[in-house]
Amino acid sequence: MALPTINPTKTKAWKTLKKLYDIEKDRSILSFFEDEKLRVDKFSIRFEDILVDFSKNRVSKKVFDALVKLAEEVGLKDAIEAQFNGEIIN
Repeated sequence: MALPTINPTKTKAWKTLKKLYDIEKDRSILSFFEDEKLRVDKFSIRFEDILVDFSKNRVSKKVFDALVKLAEEVGLKDAIEAQFNGEIIN
């Protein structure tokens, strides 16, 4: 199964990310914590003894959502599944 070749820079989500970058590029990390009081809870996941914490990155909920949309638009989930199923992806 050949996966579709999608240029991420041509997607709607990429355009959204560019706009958000222009709005948020000069924000300090502290300002993100001031705006989102439960930031650590919202931006971290735990799997058994492993904690992945995105809260200390300059990423807002809007940016995080746009990144998820980008992954959806380029078919990232299908590509990951194809790779783990041993399919040819390149």
